[in-house]
Amino acid sequence: MATITMAQSTSSADSSVTVPQLVKFSGALKDHLGNARTGKIGITFALYKEQYDGAPLWLEPQVADADSEGNYSVLLGSTKPEGLPMDLFTTNEPRWLGVQIEGQAEQPRILFVSVPYALRASDAATIGGLPPSAFLRAPVQGTNRENSSSISPARATTPSTTATSGTAATPSISGSGKTDFLPIWTSPSTLGDSTVFEIGGKVGIGTTAPAFQLQVNAPNQLGEQVQGPFAGVGAGLQLQTTGAGGKGWELLATGNSSAQGPSKLNIRDLSTAADVFTIAPGGLVGINNTKPQTALQVTDNNVPCCAVGTVLAADAFKVGTAVFGDVTGTSGLARGVFGQIFSPVNDSAAVVGEAQGTSGQTSGVAGFNQSSSRFAAGIVAGEEASSGATLGVSASTSSSKGTGVLGVSVGMSNTGNNLAGCCAVGVWGDTRSNVFGDAALIGTADEARAIYLQNNSTIVPTAFMFQGAANQLTLQAGGNGGYCTIDSNGHENCQHGFSETAAVAGGQRLVSLYAMESPQHWFEDFGAGRLENGTASVALDPTFAETVNGAADYHVFLTPEGDCRGLYISRKTASGFEVRELGGGGSTVAFDYRIVALRRGSESVRMEDVTERMNNMNTSMPALVSGPRFKLPSAPPAPVVPIQANDPGATRLRAER
Repeated sequence: MATITMAQSTSSADSSVTVPQLVKFSGALKDHLGNARTGKIGITFALYKEQYDGAPLWLEPQVADADSEGNYSVLLGSTKPEGLPMDLFTTNEPRWLGVQIEGQAEQPRILFVSVPYALRASDAATIGGLPPSAFLRAPVQGTNRENSSSISPARATTPSTTATSGTAATPSISGSGKTDFLPIWTSPSTLGDSTVFEIGGKVGIGTTAPAFQLQVNAPNQLGEQVQGPFAGVGAGLQLQTTGAGGKGWELLATGNSSAQGPSKLNIRDLSTAADVFTIAPGGLVGINNTKPQTALQVTDNNVPCCAVGTVLAADAFKVGTAVFGDVTGTSGLARGVFGQIFSPVNDSAAVVGEAQGTSGQTSGVAGFNQSSSRFAAGIVAGEEASSGATLGVSASTSSSKGTGVLGVSVGMSNTGNNLAGCCAVGVWGDTRSNVFGDAALIGTADEARAIYLQNNSTIVPTAFMFQGAANQLTLQAGGNGGYCTIDSNGHENCQHGFSETAAVAGGQRLVSLYAMESPQHWFEDFGAGRLENGTASVALDPTFAETVNGAADYHVFLTPEGDCRGLYISRKTASGFEVRELGGGGSTVAFDYRIVALRRGSESVRMEDVTERMNNMNTSMPALVSGPRFKLPSAPPAPVVPIQANDPGATRLRAER
């Protein structure tokens, strides 16, 4: 609720009552949530002819001091020497007051009723704003006002009828001057030339050839200075184009009581009372923002619907953020930062981010998202070309310990933190989740390969997997029919056995050959020997002997290649064995042998129970999620900024503070 009261005072120098051209206005300050705003708040008051449309007839920014409940009172016209102009109020035309709190839209206009029109009524006892005593008969030659006894209505006179040459009241005028120079009193009775020159309706100061309505030529860099007290709103200059479509602008060096704050340079659109450009101390620039906090702060109030966009540009070497885009809208299509180009030149980009800091966790481009909606993303990239070796996302690093792309879910794992900076990485996926089905890196496809790996190196593998926990799975591969695993000990287990593929029919067909399984870690070797006079010695292959435990019992199977009484093993050592003919025979015959020995270090392992390990195998898959399907991003349209037509009524504005 707002109230309006006329302020009155009595002049001590005159018995007549003088009504000051001030109107008391009271109201309450609330934010957009309805909470009280307290302290010093900038408010712009404007008078209109219409309730809804039209340009303001009069403007006055003030700084109100609101109490704890947001209540405040001001005197309209108190910041201007003339107060409220009386010619704004007539007996047959209403006036509407608009109130715009700093940072908010203008409130619904309030109808001025009887109180302000008392200002106009105070002029009823005057003639042209002057008291009747100002209109007396001019003194007749040879008389003076003191001895004149008659009063008649005032009339126009000339100096020759009211002044006597040489008297103290009207001294003799003398002097000379140059044509087209404005005269100046060089003494109480002498005229001379000023520095102001006028010709053809054009005025020059410091020049006799003005090319404009007013031209000032200064001997130094300062040609014109407008001063105003710092305790007030400051010093300003109004620029106004006249005629249909004209527009008014105000340039203000702000004072202590200005709505924009002190010691700033401000440009105001007088047709809307909007502060469109502000330079704050320290060189901070604000566009549609009177309190910039960085080198450049732009607030876009022209975003359709309900969003207000803000862009901050600063010195990244000082504050850490080169460009910050923010949109407050919670619905509709909104973008914090938008870039668009049409250049076909290589390396052109709509948005480029570059961090040149030599230390710290810096980013050339960073995207953050807080939406829980499906497919919401911190950064989205799309490529719409239907041909060519194009890239939706391209990232690179030149550091020998850098990562081109890092994708993190839930948080960085301890393993990832320990390996960060280990080496050069193209793409890195990491997650801190311990939920079955979650993954640091997923590749999916319907009819194509989900993951393709290729390496032409002769010394390093194409893929390397490492499991740091003992006796745990390192690799798991398979499908609905079963799985094969490799554990951290290097053991391979397959639920349905092992097989090898071999070509037959001249390579036209492939068949599977299956491996024999054993309850223990048996290694085999095969060879051939020759019995001479009923005896032979066979040495184990030295390399094979190192893989098995020759000290433990091993098995040798003999097959003679000719007629004899039979063969047997007479002695076995860790390095070989001895073969003899049965019955003490002395035959000379060739034979084949097969050796089966336990693997060194695994002599006690027999049919190891892996039930628990296999039960811990994660055969679950990421859960299928219903809902909208992912859609590739399309090229966004260019932002459309509404063009507001100039109001012809703005030509009637008077730029006042």
